[in-house]
Amino acid sequence: MGIDRLKPLQALCIGQIMQASESKGDTPCKRLVILPTGYGKTLCFTLPALLLPHPTLIIYPLRALMVDQLRRFTTAGLSAELLIGGLEPGEIERRLARIRSGNIRLIIANPEILATRKVSQGLSGIKISHLVIDEAHVIHQWGHSFRPAYRELAETIKKMAPEQISAFTATADSATIGTIRNFLDDAQLFMLNGPVDRPEIKYRIIRSPLPELSLQALAETVVRPAIVFLRNRSLCESLSLRLRHLCAHQSGKLRFYHAGLSREERLHLEHWFFHADDGVLVSTNAYGMGVDKGNIRTVIHYGLPDCASSYLQESGRAGRDGMPASAICLLPTDLPPIGDISLDHFVNGSACRRKSLLEALDNPDVSCAGCDVCNPDLSGHSPEISDLLGFLDRYPRQYTLPELGRELH
Repeated sequence: MGIDRLKPLQALCIGQIMQASESKGDTPCKRLVILPTGYGKTLCFTLPALLLPHPTLIIYPLRALMVDQLRRFTTAGLSAELLIGGLEPGEIERRLARIRSGNIRLIIANPEILATRKVSQGLSGIKISHLVIDEAHVIHQWGHSFRPAYRELAETIKKMAPEQISAFTATADSATIGTIRNFLDDAQLFMLNGPVDRPEIKYRIIRSPLPELSLQALAETVVRPAIVFLRNRSLCESLSLRLRHLCAHQSGKLRFYHAGLSREERLHLEHWFFHADDGVLVSTNAYGMGVDKGNIRTVIHYGLPDCASSYLQESGRAGRDGMPASAICLLPTDLPPIGDISLDHFVNGSACRRKSLLEALDNPDVSCAGCDVCNPDLSGHSPEISDLLGFLDRYPRQYTLPELGRELH
């Protein structure tokens, strides 16, 4: 796989999976593995997949992630098959036949396709050595209402009777861990909980009275490749088109992505951004979760996600290659109240941004590797505020600028 050595927690996880395979019991061994983004969680179940006696089934939440993982597996020469919605019945049967042949080591699927009668029957006679739920935090975040198939997944897994079950994620607070424990129905759950800090990422918050203009300036000046995350599809499209108009000379390097696009459009955009060294992708969280584009240098949030763990997950798309990266939160000056306490501390508190985020995941004891609270060199006004201050210097009058909390003369 082109890797010289395993990281310590990778070796521990892989060793535990192989040991459990050798000492089979009456019930499947179950584990929860929490490792930081970019640490190499995928290797923890793909390497054992080459050694276990039966296939490994990996359940992913997003189409983009499933397609990207298939690309990675096949590029590495691993025998993998993808079960996904939108396939013709004949194609589904052909893929199931290849799985039944015994030559496939990795099966990629999502909860919805596993719940269909054709696929559940097609997999019913196949022994599964290891069932993996990747990005398992979505069981807590999405499983209550947004993705009903995650509510039914526990019953689907029980019918498949895999020898081992693993849940992998990069971010999990106490509530998420509790949900996953209940989902796996195992009080003796084996847990491997590594530190989630990403010291290569520098955190910065920009408060702007004109966020759209600030985003334009950032899109033109930040180190690329870059992702701009926002919360809904319509804003994703409209803001992307607006930025392409404002940054006309770079319009070909700026595109948008969300789950409402056609399969062909998403595949085209995924391929474009994966190979783009200077692209900017304006996207909902439909892109990015676990997708292995290692050289993303900047993640910009145009608004806030719903909780601190989601912010860590999405900002963690930056710097997966271990090189320096930036996570910027672009917020309006009149930001409404923040429901999540940890995010409120992150945005409005006077303490270290990194510590505020990690406290939400019970990982507070870290020294700051870079944020605009601990390092004043990272702080500063939004670009259009700097322009305004320059204007005031050139045309002196008396003004009141509430954002700065003082009068300017």
